[in-house]
Amino acid sequence: MLTLHANRQGEVDFDAEGAKSFWVGAVGYASCSEKRVGSLPEDYLINDIVQTGSLSSNDCGQINSQVQPGRLLYFVKREGWAERFNNQNN
Repeated sequence: MLTLHANRQGEVDFDAEGAKSFWVGAVGYASCSEKRVGSLPEDYLINDIVQTGSLSSNDCGQINSQVQPGRLLYFVKREGWAERFNNQNN
């Protein structure tokens, strides 16, 4: 497990060190995916991200984003009381 911190633009760079995939979790933030709280995180394939790029799903609002090779855009929002409650009980 790696603990990574985003910069002011919300970007994180890291070396996958030969891994084939990874999961993302955002401490203090809630994912904008339509998955229900407590579901398993999505597995992101490194080859797919390097070759074509990837976007996480986003039910937090509209954003005009382009997929770019080598980049994963993972949408989050500040964790509200409901997400904190659900995360503490899972």
